[in-house]
Amino acid sequence: MRRLLAEFRRRPFDDLLIACFPKSGSTYLSKVLQKATGLKEDYIAEFGPQNEQDIVRRKLKRLWRRSVLQQHVKGTRTNVEFLTTFGIRPIVQTRSLFDVVISLYDHFERDNNSLPCGHVCADYWQMTVHDRLDYLICVHLPWYYNFYLSWRDAAHKLEIFPLTYEDLFADQTGRLTEVLNFYHFSIPPARLQAAIAQTANAKTRFNVGVSGRGARMLSKQHRQSIQRQAATCRLELDEHGSIVTGLLPATPKFVPRATSVADNSRKVAA
Repeated sequence: MRRLLAEFRRRPFDDLLIACFPKSGSTYLSKVLQKATGLKEDYIAEFGPQNEQDIVRRKLKRLWRRSVLQQHVKGTRTNVEFLTTFGIRPIVQTRSLFDVVISLYDHFERDNNSLPCGHVCADYWQMTVHDRLDYLICVHLPWYYNFYLSWRDAAHKLEIFPLTYEDLFADQTGRLTEVLNFYHFSIPPARLQAAIAQTANAKTRFNVGVSGRGARMLSKQHRQSIQRQAATCRLELDEHGSIVTGLLPATPKFVPRATSVADNSRKVAA
C-alpha cells in the first residue's frame, strides 16, 4: 500500500506553477487562479523570506493533489529537471524593470522583511531616496536578469507560458482565459468574472498596482543605469522599462508528457 501511494504521488499533475519576478502581481494571479479553478495553494520550496525559492524534490513528491504553486524560482538546470520529471509547465511572470524598482522601494518602506532577490543592509533606511533606488538597482535587479535569462534558456527544454504584469492587467479576462486554456481548464465566463471580482476585493501583496510609475518616478540617471544593466545581458528595454528584445518564447514548442490525472481536461462547473 505504501508503495502504491508513493507511485501515485509521483504521477504528473500538471500543477499550475507561477514562476515569477518579486513584485510582479503574482500573488494576485495565484489567488484568482485558485478561486477560478477551486484548486488549493501549495509550496514546494524551503520557507524563508530571504531564501532562494528553488524547488525541493521531497516537497514536490509529497503533493497529493493538483495545486497552484507560486514561487520566485529561476529556471536552473535542477529546477527544470524536476519540472519535466513531474510534468509541470510554468507560467513565467515578469514586469517592467522600471516599475519593479519602484514597487521594491514601496515594499521596503512598509515591510523590512527581505526578499530572495537581494539583501537589504542595516543602513538602507538611513540613505536618501536617490541612494535607496541606486541600491535596489545595483543589488536587487541582477537577480531579475538571472531569472529572465534562465527561463529564456529553459524554454528550449520545457513548455512555458510567458506572462507580463502589463499584459495581465490590460486584459484580465483574455489573459486569464489563455492561462486556464494552457492548463486545460474550461471556466464559464461568469465564474471567471466572479473570481476576478473576489480577488480584487481581497487582501493581496499589491502595493499600488499601477503600470508606468517607474518611467515617471525614476530619474534619468536611474533609468539609464537599468538600461545599461539590461544591455550587458543583451536585452533592450522600451521607454517604460519593459523588455522588448531577447523576449521569452511566445509560442510553446514542446508538448508535456501525458498526465495520468483524469481531471486534467475537466470542465469546471459554474
